[in-house]
Amino acid sequence: MPFISSLRGTFGAQSKRNKFPPYITGVSGSVQGGSSFNLATQSITWSSAGEYSFTLPLPASFRASVFGAGGGGAQQGGWSYGYPGGSGGYSTAILDLPAGTYKIIVGEGGGGNSFRTVIGGGHSAQPKTGVTDNRYSAGAGGFSGIFTGTGTIHDSTGGSGNNTYRTSAVQSRSILIAGGGGGGGSRSGGNDNCAGGHGGGSTGTGGFSVGSVDNLSRGTQTATGEVRPNEWGQVYNATLMHGGSGGDQGYGGAGGGGYFAGSNSWSGGGGVMGGGGGGSGFIHPSLASNGITTAGSAQTSPGGVGQTGYITGSGYGGNSSTNTNNSWQGGTGGSGIVHLSPL
Repeated sequence: MPFISSLRGTFGAQSKRNKFPPYITGVSGSVQGGSSFNLATQSITWSSAGEYSFTLPLPASFRASVFGAGGGGAQQGGWSYGYPGGSGGYSTAILDLPAGTYKIIVGEGGGGNSFRTVIGGGHSAQPKTGVTDNRYSAGAGGFSGIFTGTGTIHDSTGGSGNNTYRTSAVQSRSILIAGGGGGGGSRSGGNDNCAGGHGGGSTGTGGFSVGSVDNLSRGTQTATGEVRPNEWGQVYNATLMHGGSGGDQGYGGAGGGGYFAGSNSWSGGGGVMGGGGGGSGFIHPSLASNGITTAGSAQTSPGGVGQTGYITGSGYGGNSSTNTNNSWQGGTGGSGIVHLSPL
């Protein structure tokens, strides 16, 4: 059963609600209805991974719902069994926002043999260029969210860096976040679950390692997933909103992006490459009210399934693959969603 956070209640002042018509202009991205909306009567949905923006010419109140992306599924190799990625989380609240420009991130689903950080801070299982032997496990999904200000959230240069996700300045701009799912891991023998953990929710869920949940790999409201042992190579730490990774030839699944990101799970001896932990969600204590945040609960049960704005398949964890060649062929996780609607 999905975990319902205790982050509920009326946090924001109600005095400005409906004081002005909730007009929204300057909408970027591929959305139906053009670039101007009246949020008293119209809804807006962004469902393609990317960074977008909108402008409020006057203060406005409306409901926002965000759905995190799923982690990628791992590949079954010549000696290894692959496991699915974790699903994304969900957060919703009534936003009371002053006039200004705001940024949106729609999280990107986790993939495989790439060193690029996905949109929304999910790390790759292959953390840097030149590494070609992390072909079994998978990258993590990115968070989806809404931010104050006009500055860039996603560094489009890609690579293992994307330092914007590692800065407190970007994290402090968060209004509403849903965490991304962790990447699937792998294991020789295939008798124990090494699936990716799910995005949050007030916390993500830990990735699986030898059939047990490694809660130390999940992001919470106050900290990233911890650095977890890896006998094969260097571990890349989770930093603020940016997920961690098992490192060079580590094979373990990567950590999902979030308000605080997930890390890789424990990867010890015996051919164990654990799934990555999920990142956490977030609800701003004064700009949002009546908030609910829910973690994913299964590969095809992301947080917020059936809620307004949800699109079937979004936020799913990627399937594991039965391909046995030496290039990663696991399934890509489902992308996230950001949905704005009238009260």
